[in-house]
Amino acid sequence: MAGGFLLDPQTPVSVALTTRFREASSGKDQTLLRASTQRVLTRNVSTGLLLSYNRTSGSYEARPWQQFAVRWHGVVLRTQMEERLIEGADRAELRIRPRIQYGTRVARLYVVSSAEWTYRIQSHQRGDDSDPAYWRVSTSVSKPLWNGFEGAAGYMVMYRPRHGEPDRISHIPQITISRRF
Repeated sequence: MAGGFLLDPQTPVSVALTTRFREASSGKDQTLLRASTQRVLTRNVSTGLLLSYNRTSGSYEARPWQQFAVRWHGVVLRTQMEERLIEGADRAELRIRPRIQYGTRVARLYVVSSAEWTYRIQSHQRGDDSDPAYWRVSTSVSKPLWNGFEGAAGYMVMYRPRHGEPDRISHIPQITISRRF
């Protein structure tokens, strides 16, 4: 479920409640509650704040983050600075997440592709020396369905290099049905 409203013409606010169903080998299902706002500074530049609450099988995590985005002819360059406040952790984890994205309309479809690099600046566990970076590459196609509903299908690949172990590659098919109010 998702919804949104305008605080003023340059400040949209959105709220979303979603569930991620995962295979047992990928961990437990997750429920996410997200609230975000952006401030449109110019036609092509915005800043934003977001707070995400993630619940997984009895444990929780809160993620406040800030972002800066530049848009130009379907291309979006975005950088997020994210904090992860994980239940039982020694301290907050800090990450930076730059992303490049391109989106375009093809007939009644909207096609989006992106590449994102996530780098962990500080682990939530003291002494954690695991590899701090990973990549995500994704593509999705969405289409209006009926009465404000939209359907989307996508695919994401995550690549996580791991020092001293085989690198981890995850293949993530995605299906979404959303309703705009």
